[in-house]
Amino acid sequence: MKNNSILDASDDALVCYCGNVTKGMILAAVANGYSTFQQLREATGVCPDTNDCANNNPSGKCCSPEVMTLLKSRAGAVMGESCGCGCCTNKDS
Repeated sequence: MKNNSILDASDDALVCYCGNVTKGMILAAVANGYSTFQQLREATGVCPDTNDCANNNPSGKCCSPEVMTLLKSRAGAVMGESCGCGCCTNKDS
């Protein structure tokens, strides 16, 4: 799922395949005052530290860009906040 398409996806669209978290779950948490990525992790279980995003997500990458797009669209979150999962922090570059 591309970053922009997440905004148009239905609320039951799966965003985080590792944590089985939907767009609606994320938006509900934001509506309840959760405004940082870490708070969303704690509230919804999004982006657990499984380090297996590439295998679980059909896009082959971490869902954090989509989560941040949703967070920014609703809470005005600062982009660049890292999810902290091993897939994003342990890159071999």
